[in-house]
Order: sequence, then C-alpha cells, then structure tokens
Amino acid sequence: MDGVHSSYPDFVMKDKTGQIHIFEVKSVNKSSALNIDEEEYRKKIAALKACYKEASKKTGHIFYLPILDKSVWKISRFRNGEEDTIDKSRFIASLKIENNYKIHSAYGVKDAAQSQ
Repeated sequence: MDGVHSSYPDFVMKDKTGQIHIFEVKSVNKSSALNIDEEEYRKKIAALKACYKEASKKTGHIFYLPILDKSVWKISRFRNGEEDTIDKSRFIASLKIENNYKIHSAYGVKDAAQSQ
C-alpha cells in the first residue's frame, strides 16, 4: 500500500473470550447518490483486504470485510494471516453466540436464538 493511510473501522467487538473482532462494511452496489469510480473502489477494497490480512497476522485480532453485492452479504474474514469467505449464518456460528446475547442490526435487536 502506498503511503500512510488512516481510517477507523465501522465497529469493534470484544467477545466473551477477549477476542477482538474488527469490521469495515462496504457495498459494491451502484447508487444514484454516489458517483464513484468502480475500478478505483475495487482497488481500495483489495488494498484493505491486504491490510487486514497482514494486521490479523500481527495482532491476533479477527478482521471482517462484509461486502453487500446486490442483496447478498459476502463476508471476508481474516484470521492469523488467512482469508476465508463466510455468510451470515457461519459468522453467527463462529462466534458461538449463546441465547442471552443480543444481535444489533439495521433491522432491530433480537435474541441470537431467533436469528439462527
């Protein structure tokens, strides 16, 4: 990556085991409100993936890059320098969410048991 870049993740979560999870949410859908260069945007996503991959190796944190493509969320997950792609149900299962946890989303708050 060229130069120094600074930004903040969309949100950070610490689970019951003390593991840090860092999220940066993106969309590849076209928007009439935003006029962006698609190729430049894809390059930025690729650079962010490379950064998260390296950061996950160095910090031990787990990084997520959920990307909305049409109506489907594709979640790139970076752990220990490795990348995999998961969906919402695998994401929830990977956190081993117990029934007393709440999931906060754009659709409101509900018990984890209801979302599985």
